[in-house]
Amino acid sequence: MWGEINLDKGSKRRVRLIRWKRSELVSAALLLLAVTVVTVCIALWVMTHTFD
Repeated sequence: MWGEINLDKGSKRRVRLIRWKRSELVSAALLLLAVTVVTVCIALWVMTHTFD
């Protein structure tokens, strides 16, 4: 399809050689922060509500 996942012996080496752009790192960090904030908000909401 778009790109096959190749699990041969060289794939781990190629993954280590990926060069990240600054914008990609910032986007990944912001996404991680957003997921963390949403998770904490949901956890706080569940802890403060009682269920019958």
